[in-house]
Amino acid sequence: MAVLRSQQNAFVETQVEKIVAYQTQLELNEDAADRAEVARVQMNRILRQIEIAEFITDEQKAVLPVAQAAWEEYAKRQAEFAAEAYHRGSMRPMVYHGEVETLVTTRTAELQRIYDEQSQQ
Repeated sequence: MAVLRSQQNAFVETQVEKIVAYQTQLELNEDAADRAEVARVQMNRILRQIEIAEFITDEQKAVLPVAQAAWEEYAKRQAEFAAEAYHRGSMRPMVYHGEVETLVTTRTAELQRIYDEQSQQ
């Protein structure tokens, strides 16, 4: 959870600086994609931690890729749904990537909670 908070705080600080400098929708779209990618890197870190953790059972480790693949499909479709409201607009990529960022950050928090709870058993 601390990683997520520090990530969010860093985003806020960076975004305050960037908002003043933005001039085009393209720049906003690119920034949204960058933020989504950073969120995905954070999620992949906790996924790796779970994969190598000794306190996670082999059964859980076997099910995790299946669950993650299903989640990835859900996240993609949810982001497409959110962005479809702007299907002809130049801000569609920003909405899509913003939704991805939100979903990935939430998934990361869920994975972190599972990791933390299991590490204390």
